Amino acid sequence: MAADHIVTITVDSVTGEFTYSPTDVRAQKNETIEFQCGNLNSKFEVMFKHRTPGDRTHISDRTPKDEGPAGKKGHLQCTGDYGQYTYGAAIYDGNNVFIDAGCGHIGVGNNN
Repeated sequence: MAADHIVTITVDSVTGEFTYSPTDVRAQKNETIEFQCGNLNSKFEVMFKHRTPGDRTHISDRTPKDEGPAGKKGHLQCTGDYGQYTYGAAIYDGNNVFIDAGCGHIGVGNNN
């Protein structure tokens, strides 16, 4: 099943600057969000800071498959309460670890 939303996280290996595309995701309950790393052959991890919109606080390229509709590594199903969720990210490019303490954002609510 395809994700309802895809967030691509990329880091500039020279400056260490992160780019989130999109930076702000507006999701609804039960929608899925797939996190991807835009840097070729790099590993990533996302961690929600205070609360999570789903059933886990950490998501990475190694996250086991969900048993629900997400069913893919790097996916999160929004099962949490309506609210605003901020996350940080780390990318390992094979030589360096780059960390962004919190720029990405997911809002879960009624978008009608």
